[in-house]
Amino acid sequence: MNSYAFFTDSDSDLPFRFVDELELNMVYMPYMVDGKEYFDDLGRNGREKEFFDAMRKGAAPVTSLLPTAAYEEYFEPVFAAGRDILFVAFSSQLSGTINNVYAARDELLAKYPERKFIVVDTLSISGPMAQLVLKAHEMYRAGKSMEEVAQWVEDNKLRAQAWFTVDDLKYLKRGGRLSATSAALGTMLDLKPIIVISKDG
Repeated sequence: MNSYAFFTDSDSDLPFRFVDELELNMVYMPYMVDGKEYFDDLGRNGREKEFFDAMRKGAAPVTSLLPTAAYEEYFEPVFAAGRDILFVAFSSQLSGTINNVYAARDELLAKYPERKFIVVDTLSISGPMAQLVLKAHEMYRAGKSMEEVAQWVEDNKLRAQAWFTVDDLKYLKRGGRLSATSAALGTMLDLKPIIVISKDG
């Protein structure tokens, strides 16, 4: 067993089979649909069709921050067992939730001053983050130190980037990323923007 535990979060969008096969310590991120809170379980409960059907009917899912106390619940048992933590997190530029990771880290290190806790901000999400997580976890399984794995992610995180488009502009309009005028004009002209996750996350 490694002297540290490897954690990441569900914003990597790794299918749940990887969580099971690799025994990944996964922090599941919250979201809300029609006022009801769910946790992104990476497809384990098969709710994807229900989720996308709700969106097609007008639902506007929103994400929310995982509170500091929730992170502490994930992390404290590891410290209590005498192990350190490496957390590979999704982009700090897409959410403020990483600040709650830092807060949880600071509170736990005050309680367990002999432990170490490294947080790596991948500046990415979904596919690019998943590639980083899988390679980093491979290094973890090979027995590389926490510092070596963290440094590899830092050195390579800007090599992973996502480019994507959307099939219907109404979702960008609904999410406030396109004005009603732009969405109407783009739909009329059948324009589809190419969206890029920038190098700064």
